[in-house]
Amino acid sequence: MLTLFQVRETLNYTKEHIQSVAGKAFFLERQCLIMPIIPIANAFALAQDVLFNQTQLFVSVTSAHHYYTLQVDDVIGVQQKVLKKIDLLDFKQELFIGSALLGDGRLALVLGLDRLCRDFTQ
Repeated sequence: MLTLFQVRETLNYTKEHIQSVAGKAFFLERQCLIMPIIPIANAFALAQDVLFNQTQLFVSVTSAHHYYTLQVDDVIGVQQKVLKKIDLLDFKQELFIGSALLGDGRLALVLGLDRLCRDFTQ
């Protein structure tokens, strides 16, 4: 889950729209903004290559007055949820800033975009 106040828009792009710097850092250009692409899988240390073979879904976000795009698998929708801190869970160094109990009983963790973006730029 993402907090709505940091989300700007969702974007669908093909690999032709994605630019790279030395084949290592990827970015999108939109409305005169250059936005680095943060693959969410990398934040969780998942062994996944950054591939742009077909149309990709991105979420444009802001953090510390900078713009980023997150490469995501799906956007479920916009929902209002009550966020709670769960003391029993050891959140990984602010990567998750809270949680919400979904209607079906599952727990949704709220991604800390500030930490994610800060780690990506370092």
